[in-house]
Amino acid sequence: MNEANAAQAAAINHRDGPALVIAGPGSGKTFVITRRLNNLINNCHIKPSSILTITYTNAAAKEMKKRAETFLGKNGSGLTFGTFHSVFYSVLKNRFALSASGVLKSSDKFIILSDIAVKLGLDTADMKGIAEELSSIISRNKNGMAARDGLSDTLREQLFTLYQDRLKEERLLDFDDMILKCLSLFRKEPETLEKWRNVYRYIQIDEFQDINNSQYELIKILAGDSGNIFAVGDDDQSIYGFRGASPGIMMRFLSDYPGADQYELNINYRCKRGIAEASESVIVMNTMRLAKHPEAFDKTGGRVNVAEFPDRMGEISHSLTHRPCLLRQLCRAYPYK
Repeated sequence: MNEANAAQAAAINHRDGPALVIAGPGSGKTFVITRRLNNLINNCHIKPSSILTITYTNAAAKEMKKRAETFLGKNGSGLTFGTFHSVFYSVLKNRFALSASGVLKSSDKFIILSDIAVKLGLDTADMKGIAEELSSIISRNKNGMAARDGLSDTLREQLFTLYQDRLKEERLLDFDDMILKCLSLFRKEPETLEKWRNVYRYIQIDEFQDINNSQYELIKILAGDSGNIFAVGDDDQSIYGFRGASPGIMMRFLSDYPGADQYELNINYRCKRGIAEASESVIVMNTMRLAKHPEAFDKTGGRVNVAEFPDRMGEISHSLTHRPCLLRQLCRAYPYK
């Protein structure tokens, strides 16, 4: 994709103030984000170092940076790409001289939670499963979310206390702490907040539907009165509710910024018409969602086969039989040893 369509061009040319970009599947959201960088830098003469682009994974951040560099060249020097955690941990490091060793690794987190599970007398037959469950409970607790587990209030409090005491003892921060402590820092130290507001005057957020309330509050306080937040996402594609993500934040954004510009990237360049329309007939059943008007760029073909299975294994068997490419991918990913 080299030429922008009308909706993409409008989003690319957005300069100041809040904006919500509703980006459906295959609609060119990365194209829009990277081309907007070009517009801000080369046409609006915004310093690259004052632009922060946040996405959900390190891999996505690296890919976006690579794509931006291909056409910005030296003009893009100084741009910041990263995840919420990498960006705001760097803020904490700058303020408190923290080291990379202070971040809780997933392997160490498993050991800590396994020890706690034993202390609490929980069923540890499936240690991996129980550790993941405890991790989710702790994360929901830290982000002020309602409990959705079978633990008593007393047991949940013991879990949280043991976990936090262990982190404090070993001087570690987990991913939730990076966001919450940075938010606390900005609220307690106005001078530090003002320093970073002067650094990042323009904020772009990819996969906006997958952020949680703490991350959203952190972005709002960083943007300040300028409201220079360019949020790109699709509430129909939110998949991280178990981590506290809320697609409702996209609706809340429009409420918090009633003057925000809205752009809908509604042309699907990935799927043929039949597939796009079949998908929409299912998605439209969601009751709490932003209004959309999707259409496929390719108006031909796209036959959809519908199959029903008695259980999960039946579905897997069918997929491996009728999609040999999937079987080859699995064999490459998990070679026989």
